[in-house]
Amino acid sequence: MVLLHGRGGSAQDILTLEQEINLSAFTYLAPQAPGNTWYPYSFLAPVAQNQPHLDQALATVDAVMEELAQQGISAERVVLGASARGLPGTGICQPRRETAGRSRRVQWWPDHAGPRAQPGGYPGVHGVAPDDAHIPLERFRATEAQLRARGAVVDARVIPGLGHSINKDELDAARALMQRVVGQSV
Repeated sequence: MVLLHGRGGSAQDILTLEQEINLSAFTYLAPQAPGNTWYPYSFLAPVAQNQPHLDQALATVDAVMEELAQQGISAERVVLGASARGLPGTGICQPRRETAGRSRRVQWWPDHAGPRAQPGGYPGVHGVAPDDAHIPLERFRATEAQLRARGAVVDARVIPGLGHSINKDELDAARALMQRVVGQSV
């Protein structure tokens, strides 16, 4: 599982999710963003304002994915997890296997919530509070629609009272997705 911390957070912070998820079949990795932020402005800002930081952040994730591939760990055996302000909207998802003409590269979708692991069928768990101070609900819904339009299987949850955090139901859903990944690789 590759975990991406949020703005102002650290790799060490997000790695505490390992204890929450508690699946020993996984190794948990967390790259550190320079200055504890992957990009300088809100993900709602024009993409150009967050460049070249966004490209550098995506290159970091690509490098981790490439290193895992070199170690014989294919993309379908990797789960990406991110704080909403890590690489926004990544949520918890499983990248798809690299196919002919399709890169394993994480891509930026500037007209929606943010970068996504390769679309085209990957399962994902995404959650938001209807009144989240950092993620407008309409942006969350637009991202959900965009993912579905690209063939993704999305478990999108709007959770009243969640605030800007993760709850037990989301962790359980992430754990279930991860267990499916383990089952696929046996």
